[in-house]
Amino acid sequence: MIDQEAFLQQEIELASPAKLRWLLLRKAHGLCPMIDRFISEGEEHQARNWLILVQEILNELLSGVTDPSNPAAKATSDLYVYLIKEAYAVAEKLDRSKLKGIADVLEVEWMTWDIMVKRESGGSGASIPAPLHSQDGDSISIGSLNLQA
Repeated sequence: MIDQEAFLQQEIELASPAKLRWLLLRKAHGLCPMIDRFISEGEEHQARNWLILVQEILNELLSGVTDPSNPAAKATSDLYVYLIKEAYAVAEKLDRSKLKGIADVLEVEWMTWDIMVKRESGGSGASIPAPLHSQDGDSISIGSLNLQA
């Protein structure tokens, strides 16, 4: 049996840029319910720690939008900047409604990239079930970003 962490690492190493974005979006989206649970249980420190990871993922996504002459890139970068600001607002006031808003936007982004990944792979779809998060401390790395849940 293949270790899940090794499988995910191999998946990342072989992934296209579209699939990497898809993985990051799934991870960020998958963290939102956990953060919400921490907020509702009064675990403010845990909630803020996981929000930092969401912010890092959003910054990584933003850094991949580099063509200022492309109107879609401008809109996408604006969206990620907005989400980063909202994540800071959530961390400051532990606002669950803002967190839900972030999760909703991330879900739309994730599903959009899911379509791209499916097209890219000839319609066979992506190979990792959603959402991408771990309950047992597994971690994966994408570039300089270490994703550990």
